[in-house]
Amino acid sequence: MSIEGVVLKELVTHSDERGFFREVVRETDDFFGHFGQWSH
Repeated sequence: MSIEGVVLKELVTHSDERGFFREVVRETDDFFGHFGQWSH
């Protein structure tokens, strides 16, 4: 099943002894208009 307009993005997690950083959305993603960055 698919939902029209939904875009899947593979997330990359960068980790080390301090923890991790995962970028969820960034302004340069093709599917977003004007947005800064969303990270976790």
